[in-house]
Amino acid sequence: ADGSKKSNSGFGTRYPFHVIADIALNSGTVISEKVLLNFPLPGNYEVFIFEKNGKEEKLLSGLIGEMKLSADGTKLAYFLGSKNQDFALADLWTINNDGTGNKLIISRNAFPEKTAFWKINSFSKDKTKVYGTFSRNSHGIPGGFYSIDLITGKFTKLLPDIASYDLSFSADGELVSYVVPSDFDCSSDQPLCDEIPPYFVEVLNMDTRATTTISKSQENILGKPTFSPENNSLLYLVAPGYGDGGKLNLVDIPANVTREVVISTNDIVSFAFAGNDRIIYIETKAINQSSFWNDYRLFSIKRDGSDKREIDSSEKKIEILGIFE
Repeated sequence: ADGSKKSNSGFGTRYPFHVIADIALNSGTVISEKVLLNFPLPGNYEVFIFEKNGKEEKLLSGLIGEMKLSADGTKLAYFLGSKNQDFALADLWTINNDGTGNKLIISRNAFPEKTAFWKINSFSKDKTKVYGTFSRNSHGIPGGFYSIDLITGKFTKLLPDIASYDLSFSADGELVSYVVPSDFDCSSDQPLCDEIPPYFVEVLNMDTRATTTISKSQENILGKPTFSPENNSLLYLVAPGYGDGGKLNLVDIPANVTREVVISTNDIVSFAFAGNDRIIYIETKAINQSSFWNDYRLFSIKRDGSDKREIDSSEKKIEILGIFE
């Protein structure tokens, strides 16, 4: 993260797997899946566990959909489908990372919203609940934020319509941040609904259910709010539109003060906190008119916007999976 080292080493170099961007920071566990049948037909997957010590084990196989690893890397929640059924209409299961305790939590018929578009966002800190969001239909209309009790199977609705792809949790699990537009326009023939500005970045206190608006923008897209490890700062993206550059804003939550940390003419596609004083982020741009997002650059910068360093670059896609201490 300080720009002093570059490494080509990584997990699973012997397997042509697709990495689920999910990592347990405390244990250094990475979850990945290996595609056995070609898309677009849903096929079997093998789910592997990779650890920092080089250990790797196959954990699951089958028609596995959405997955989420607990923060300590000990438990996995996943959706399991069956043959001759819609791939996304699946049962919710949990399993321990050593392969024990594989348990059906809720069958597809017991979900309160009859939809095929559920997403698992996070485990609760004590791992007795998972939090999930769903889209109401194939147009991508967000349909609420729920907690699911892994012991009783009870659903509790915590928030109304939110954009699930921009939802994040603080490290202690007490705060949730998300982005929500004012409304959605689904009148066109396009596969996705149009989001109607202004956009809001909001924070939900999980104990009190109180919400606080962090930012509002009529002109720009706001996205990907991310909590700092100490839970007192929030980093989020401000972008005029795809291909138009962007910036990263850092919010001091207790003081309610926002400052610009990164301003770029390139698109910012990913970012994360690194330690107590730095941020890493990825910029990308098209190399020519016939390509898009083909030049990736990974940077490190201090939280005050100083000491910017380029860590790596590639014409292939670069992703930030997580930060190891």
